[in-house]
Amino acid sequence: MPSGVRDIQLLELKDTISQLNHTISTQNELIRSLQKMLRERDAKDSEKDKLIANLQAQLDYLKTKLFGSTSEIRHDQLPGQLDLFHLQTEDEPEPVPLEVEYIEVKAHKKARKSKAAYDEVFADLPTENVYVDTLTEEQKTCDVCGTMMVPIGHELIRTELRYTEPKLQRIDYYATTYECPQCRETEDPQFIKDEGTPALIPGSYASSGLAAHVMYYKYVMSMPLYRQEKDFEHLGVKL
Repeated sequence: MPSGVRDIQLLELKDTISQLNHTISTQNELIRSLQKMLRERDAKDSEKDKLIANLQAQLDYLKTKLFGSTSEIRHDQLPGQLDLFHLQTEDEPEPVPLEVEYIEVKAHKKARKSKAAYDEVFADLPTENVYVDTLTEEQKTCDVCGTMMVPIGHELIRTELRYTEPKLQRIDYYATTYECPQCRETEDPQFIKDEGTPALIPGSYASSGLAAHVMYYKYVMSMPLYRQEKDFEHLGVKL
């Protein structure tokens, strides 16, 4: 009997020890989990501290730029930056002035191109001579004897370039029918019709000048046909 009680007690002690070991293992896992959470929180806090420090540095810099001194001379030299406004101190020697060497450069003269004459510039244009006649009869009368003066010569006083706007003109061609007067009363009267020169394009109203104008502006001046249609509308024709 005592032997059986001791065995029971041993079994109970073993169960208790097993439960304690399980509890200790669970507590250790919980402790490790809490330590991991603490490390992660410390890392996040460290990142937040760095971010706060950077933001504070930016805020201090902006405050200094906005509300600080307006002088461009900084008394606190930044590391690694050259000093553009270096002020001479008492210990530094006076700078030695450099000798300036003057070099004489000969002036370059460029010959001015002579202006072209009107006869050369407008050589390919048709010329119209206008003889000025704006004086009244009274102004043409001689102040001494009262005789009417007569023209004796002309002098060129100015030249102008006149632009003539393009225009369209409708031309209707009528064929002429001829009849033989001798054969009029006979059974075989004779007729002939003069239809003139045939059209450039049969069934079209385009003349040779109009066709040349369209092709010139299309292939030489690179003007599309729809823009030429707009120009013709301004001239009074909607093609």
